[in-house]
Amino acid sequence: MKTKLFFFLTLGILASNVQAKIWRVNSNTNFNADFPSLQLAINTATAGDTLYIEGSSIDYSESNSYIDITKKLVLIGPGYFLADNDSTQFSKMGANIVSGINIYPAASGTILEGLKITDIQIGANNITLQRNNISNIWLGTYFSVAKGYGINLSIANPTIKQNYIRATVYDIATITNGLVSNNIVLGMIELTITSSNYIIENNIVMGGMVIIPQNPKSSIFAYYSLIQNNICKYDILSTSTFNIVSNNFKNLQDTIDAEFIGGSIPDKKFMLAKTSVAKGAADNGLDCGPFAGADAYVLSGLPPIPHIWFIQAPITGTSTGLPVKIKVKTQN
Repeated sequence: MKTKLFFFLTLGILASNVQAKIWRVNSNTNFNADFPSLQLAINTATAGDTLYIEGSSIDYSESNSYIDITKKLVLIGPGYFLADNDSTQFSKMGANIVSGINIYPAASGTILEGLKITDIQIGANNITLQRNNISNIWLGTYFSVAKGYGINLSIANPTIKQNYIRATVYDIATITNGLVSNNIVLGMIELTITSSNYIIENNIVMGGMVIIPQNPKSSIFAYYSLIQNNICKYDILSTSTFNIVSNNFKNLQDTIDAEFIGGSIPDKKFMLAKTSVAKGAADNGLDCGPFAGADAYVLSGLPPIPHIWFIQAPITGTSTGLPVKIKVKTQN
């Protein structure tokens, strides 16, 4: 009963959308979802459908191979760090895809949110990654199963926002009109010289790479882009002639930890301390970093739908019924 109540109250709320179908996916076969296999759900769904990927103790990978997305879909998980932050989900299990995700060109317009993913390869236009816990993001490439090798291609309009990125954002081919916004990036943002019209704003970037022969260590490496309101442990390396770079705090190698509240919660610890130099320092008078602006980072990557975060129910009922208390929060 608790499981049915928990996973996702919105099944009924969103069922009125007759334009697309909603499917439940749970890798634990005891939960009677529509599909136990994520890949089978993707293969069966029609373009435009939504897959709710429920939290499970069983990984959603398929025999250590990538999950292949070959059509436009919306994939929604429950979020991550659910046991760490307050008022997240009643169940603290996330939806994990250790083997990673591979997005084919025909999947243009796909949205992924609330998932924990190892690597993701993006070979389609108009892809949105938001509120995910991801290791590496590879833009402009995908692995073709039919051909047996990776294919690099130019893509447009990738949106990468409000994610917890454990390693690095790379582009492999020419990318245009990309948005990298309000992310916590433990690695770096590394974009090729041929990519253009990126907006890179309101990120925290903790890692860096050494550029040869210049030999600085850089957190963001980009060209032909707007780079603003970021907080970087190392420098921002770019050709300033072709970039607009403003209101960033960079090269904070020895002092960056003092800018945050700290603590043991992986994402919450990056909230700005009251004394941070980044408070009120953005070009619009708001704070720099991911917790500011219209697309502010959401703790635990909770998807923008209602969720049950508290259930109180007795083990046994009486002749008058079974009193159950449920608390629901609408997440923006």
